[in-house]
Parts: sequence; structure tokens; C-alpha cells
Amino acid sequence: MRTILKEEHPTINLEIVIDPFINDQAKLSRTDFLNRISNVKGIRTRESKISFYLDDIKKLSRLENMHKIVNTGNFKGQTISQDNLFAIGLPRKLFLWFKNITAATLHRQLLLWHTAYYAFNSFQEFADEEFDPLILSEVKELLRQFYPDNYKAKFNLDNIDDDNEYKTKRDVGLKHYYEIFEKYTGSLPPDFLKNCCSQPSSTSEENDYDWGLFPNCQFSILTSYFNILDWIIIVERSKDKLKEFHKSSLENKRMTRKEIDQMIADADNDTLQRAESDSEMWQKWKYTFQNYETRKEFTYSIIPKEESKVGYVYLNQDETGATKIGWTTKTGTERISGIQTGNPTKVTELGRFSASNSKTEKVLHKLFERKRAREGGEWFWLTEKDIENILDRDWRMSNNIF
Repeated sequence: MRTILKEEHPTINLEIVIDPFINDQAKLSRTDFLNRISNVKGIRTRESKISFYLDDIKKLSRLENMHKIVNTGNFKGQTISQDNLFAIGLPRKLFLWFKNITAATLHRQLLLWHTAYYAFNSFQEFADEEFDPLILSEVKELLRQFYPDNYKAKFNLDNIDDDNEYKTKRDVGLKHYYEIFEKYTGSLPPDFLKNCCSQPSSTSEENDYDWGLFPNCQFSILTSYFNILDWIIIVERSKDKLKEFHKSSLENKRMTRKEIDQMIADADNDTLQRAESDSEMWQKWKYTFQNYETRKEFTYSIIPKEESKVGYVYLNQDETGATKIGWTTKTGTERISGIQTGNPTKVTELGRFSASNSKTEKVLHKLFERKRAREGGEWFWLTEKDIENILDRDWRMSNNIF
């Protein structure tokens, strides 16, 4: 745990989210778009900041936009950059925060932190001017709802010189904060919102590097983009738009039409390898974009996403002798209870084995297709030898059942 330094980039544990539909902006098919950029070797990449200190309602919109991108891959109308954004790189913890909560929960968590921060500090007169008016109204409503009338005297930490008194009062306030946080959102606050006593704004704060936290309540992310000229020249190949962009230079004779024509002619040879370009981010965007049609994944990964997590294939048998080949991530007791509910006879688990994913169950279903108790079902008339084989590791390995 440490505060990220200003000169550092959050280049470790990054999750890369790409725009799988960026070709639509140029009204090109995926194939034509890839042909236009076939010689590109790198993409402009810079460190960008997003803030969770809501002194401007636009900051909340940016966070909402980031939430949408992480969960849907939809970059349309993105407010993170004015350029043509191809991909973003987020520290893993920040990525998972966006991924694992709803937009409504994001709002509740941030508003509760702002409310507690407001209650803990004697800067209300400044906050009344500094907070966005809409955010301030929500903060004051939450104060009325969750804080006592004497919250200033009870929770304010300013002008306390005695360390023990400060710690005692702080702990009381934090306990109250955690209680209302869990009541209002259903969970405790994420790491970066645990301390509502002060802004995470100095190197004395032990903020988590994996969140990409910077001073003044900011997250650091990477954005990979084509600027307007890259887009016009390399992607759109539009002389008219390029002339419009350089209209002033053309009128003042600082640039000629011949030079405009040459820029377009040189587009096929532009690798976009600039000082700020990143070849690895480009490769990750391109790989994910090229494979999107088959994988439907907008988050970079060499390994395709599986249908489900690692779990178990189990064999359950009822009193008729029928055996169910099933898949679960639950314990044996939990699974038996669920199956027993829908079966009039006693169900017994014969055994189970760890499997890489739910496809293993389907492989076994296909292998014993002719022994199904009913068409399309998961119950089979298996022999003792069949059951012995399925539960035997060596047999499964020899039959490529993993």
C-alpha cells in the first residue's frame, strides 16, 4: 500500500478495454477499416486522469461513461477524451470496481463518501461553494437522513490537538460511516473510499497503487487514441476535411494544396510511430478488434473467456438407478439439496471431480448420448463400469476429458 507517485504510470496490472465498433465512426466495414490502418505500428497513448471528487457534475458523467465502457464496450458518446479513443487501460482494482457494481451503486458509494467527508470537516462554507449544486443537494439530503442534528460537534475533527481524543472521535465517526454505508449500499466502502476524514491527496496517505490513485481524488488511466489529423488522413482519407482543417494556413499561403494532396498520398506509409505512441497498446487493441466477431470480447485477453468458472462434474443417482451427470460450482451438500427438491426418490451423490469448465459436462453427455434416460436430459442409464470410468482420473485423461 502506497501512494502512486506523479512521475509513475499505472503500467502494471492493467485491464485493456477496446472500442470494438470504432469503424462505425468512419462508416467503414471492419475489413475496410483494418485495411486503412494496416501499416500503423503504434497508437498515441497518454496518461489521463478521472476524478471522483464531485465539484463538477461533469465528473460524475465521466465516471458513468467509464462504467458503461467497462461493462458494455460501448464507447459511443464517450466523454473521456476529445480524440478518437481506441482503447483505455485501467488498473485492475479500478476496472473491477466499475465491472462489479451497478451505476446506481456507484452513485450511492460516491455520494456517501462526499457526505461523510462533509460531516468530518469544518469546511462546509467552502464546500457549499465548491461542490456542484446538484451534488451538494444530495449530500445535504443524506446528512438529514443518516446523520444526527449535532453531527458537526460529534464527528468534526478539526482543531483537536490531543492524539488520543482525535483517534477516539475519528473511530466513532468511521464506525458510523461504515454502518450507514453498508445500510445504504449493501456493502462496505471500496478501499479508496474507506478514509472519509481527509482527501487522499498527499504522500502521507497509504493509498493502493493498484487503484492508480493520484493526489486530489484522481485515478490515473491510459488512453490510446488517434488525434483529429490521424483520423482524417489515415482513416477517412478526406482531402476536403484536411483542407478545412488547414483552411487558415492555405489562405495565408503557409501551406499549399499540393502539400494537402501529399499528406493523403502518404497515408499508406504512415506507421504512426510518434514519441508518444505505444506499440503494445496498439497490438492489444488490434488483436481484440480483429477477434471481436468470433469472441464477442471487448476486453483484451489472449485466453478466451470461458462459459463458467472452474467447478465440478458430479454424478448423482436416484433410487430408480438413473444417474445424473451435472455441473456445479457449489458444494456437494448444496447441489444435492437442489436436485432432491425436484425428485420424489432419494438422491445420492456417487462422486465428483474438478473440471476446467462446464463444457466438460457436455462432453460426457455426448459420449453417453445413447444411454440418456430421456432425449435432451441430464439423466442416464449408466453401468457400474461407466460410473467407475467417469470418476477415474486416468480414464478421463486418456479420453481428453478435462
